[in-house]
Amino acid sequence: MKYLRISLVVLLAIVFIVGSTGCKAAATPAPTPAPTLTDVTSPAFTTTAANNTVTVTLTGGTFAAGPFTVTDFTFAGTDATALAAGTFTRTSDAVVTITGLTLAGGTDNTVTVLAATQATQAASVAGEASTQ
Repeated sequence: MKYLRISLVVLLAIVFIVGSTGCKAAATPAPTPAPTLTDVTSPAFTTTAANNTVTVTLTGGTFAAGPFTVTDFTFAGTDATALAAGTFTRTSDAVVTITGLTLAGGTDNTVTVLAATQATQAASVAGEASTQ
């Protein structure tokens, strides 16, 4: 009986110590939020009436998986309407080509790659007109 009382006292002491120190499970770290992507706009690029293709190139980022349409980009400048009417093809992780263009030609054209069109954030984008 004497050992039973000692064991009971020891058991109560252990319960008290464990309860007061708060044996807790390790905290689960909060998930790291995905970085917020933002739109990126090119500097002005030049087109001529002879050009029928514009190559849109991201630097430091990648395009999401295609296919792409005009709703993935916004355009400004002399040829904004013509650029929006083109056919969009993702040719690599960082390049989309716009073909089938009939351009007026101008020095004030810009392209904005919308955030949702990027898989990873681009530092910059450039548009370059050519004849294919």
